[in-house]
Amino acid sequence: MRNNIRELRLERGWTVIELAQKVGVSRQAIHAVERGSLARLDVAFELARTFNLRIEDLFSPGETGAKNAARQTGKLSPVLRQRRRRR
Repeated sequence: MRNNIRELRLERGWTVIELAQKVGVSRQAIHAVERGSLARLDVAFELARTFNLRIEDLFSPGETGAKNAARQTGKLSPVLRQRRRRR
């Protein structure tokens, strides 16, 4: 399952810990979801509420992660482009 949670979190300037506190889960849970693990349904709903989005705007079938999406489209998201420049 592909998601854009990491990108949304970074766009808002939130750390993994800050998002975890907003959602009410551990930082490990957020990290796992960002890496492509399936979120529990209650966590998925809370993530959607936190970002003020629908669940289907956060999750979609297919490959996981922004890097795989970039590989498919040939384009990097603004967040990933910025991170590459910092290296």
